[in-house]
Amino acid sequence: MTRPTEIQAAVRFKGEIAEIIAKMAKDDDRSHAYIVKKLIEERLGQLYPEQLATQ
Repeated sequence: MTRPTEIQAAVRFKGEIAEIIAKMAKDDDRSHAYIVKKLIEERLGQLYPEQLATQ
């Protein structure tokens, strides 16, 4: 059995994107990292639904 791929990424957002993420995190009482992760997962699910359905 192979282990699933795992990556960690540090990113910096500025300006309007940072403001939107900060507002979403505050509104949902979540961390910025959680919001970014969920946004990425949602978008990848739209782009590659057949690949993510098996995970």
